[in-house]
Order: sequence, then C-alpha cells, then structure tokens
Amino acid sequence: MPLRARHSLSVVALGAFFVVGCGGETTDISAAVDDTNKNLDGTATMACDDEIDGGEGTKFDCTLKGKGGKTETVQIKIIKDGIAPVDEKAYVSSLQKVTGG
Repeated sequence: MPLRARHSLSVVALGAFFVVGCGGETTDISAAVDDTNKNLDGTATMACDDEIDGGEGTKFDCTLKGKGGKTETVQIKIIKDGIAPVDEKAYVSSLQKVTGG
C-alpha cells in the first residue's frame, strides 16, 4: 500500500459541527480525527483536542503515536471540509518517525 494512502487525514464535512457562542467559534473535530485514525490502519494514532477554538484556517497541534510508543507533534489546520496537515512533508516525516518507516 503506498505511504500516501496509509497516512491520509480524513476530510469530513464539519459544517454541522461549528458552534458559535459568547466566546467565539469552536469546531468539533472528533469525527475527523476518528476517521484519520481509521485511515492510519493501526500503524499509528493521532490525538487532538475534540474541540478547537476557531473555524476554517485555525491551526492546532496534535500528537502522532506509533505502536512502539514514540510520539511526534504535528501541526494540523481546519479546512472547509475537515482537517489537513499545515505542512504535508513535515506530517509525513513525523509519521515515518513514529512508525519506523
């Protein structure tokens, strides 16, 4: 299986998950993270906060963890239809470090 297919971030429609309150907009990314972990196919897991303060374009940190316990912090952003790495090359490099690939 090509590496690209193993590390894809899930693009999940988040339109219904935007919440605007007194403190501003928050986005529930839990479904997108769950789908990303399914796409990682057990080679690694990604952990992020369930809700992020902000909407499209907001950047935040998540942690990739390999089976052996090695971890790497990756920067992710909210896009129109889900989440995506801020820097694809850095994301792939971090994934390779935690998986030993």
